[in-house]
Amino acid sequence: MTGTWEFTNAKTARSCRVHLGDEAGLHGRQLGAPPACRAALPLLGQAAGWNLEGARVTMVDASGKKLVSLEREANGPGFASAAEGLTLKPLGQARAPAAEPVHTAAGPAATHAPKAGGGVAAPPPPPASVAPNVTPQSLAGLYGVAREKNKPICSIDLILAQGRKEGRMPAKLSGGCIDSGLKVFDPVGWRTGNGRLYLVAKKGHEQGFSVMPDGTWQKDPVSGAQLYLKKQ
Repeated sequence: MTGTWEFTNAKTARSCRVHLGDEAGLHGRQLGAPPACRAALPLLGQAAGWNLEGARVTMVDASGKKLVSLEREANGPGFASAAEGLTLKPLGQARAPAAEPVHTAAGPAATHAPKAGGGVAAPPPPPASVAPNVTPQSLAGLYGVAREKNKPICSIDLILAQGRKEGRMPAKLSGGCIDSGLKVFDPVGWRTGNGRLYLVAKKGHEQGFSVMPDGTWQKDPVSGAQLYLKKQ
């Protein structure tokens, strides 16, 4: 199930590539989509995760509330919600389970048919919200934190060291930060996965970020006020 999928709303004739990740989030597995797609397709603007339940894919918001259920197509490789006019079609190496669906993510599937030259067709690039070569080493450092792009209000240090939990590293918000939302969230750790950056709150919940073309990390999915991180 993991990989890049085409999400289409036939009623508005709009479609977007989404990334269904295999990492578990607070509510379901990680779901990534470019910011432009989240604006064009309102449902994606709310979607924070996905789950596979038998022959059904569900998308949920940041609170775990189900947004939509898409049933496995009887004569096709994807999923659909006829009432909503929505379809989810696999691209590249992504595919729906061939046999009885299971709740764990499937491994990489076979690619599409070979090209005329004999080579195997390359899968499409991941969506803009997923950076393929992100590593902890490349992410660690001091970041300006902003509610409006390029207008930092404080800073956060993503430290390259082992945190209290495996896979998480320590983060330290600047002592002079006056943003009440950040102070309530109280980031104490960070991690990376599937090309995305995650800040970890003191209480254990996470906020994901997707990278933009200029290297700025934008809160994704967007809920409440926007938040940007820019390496200093």
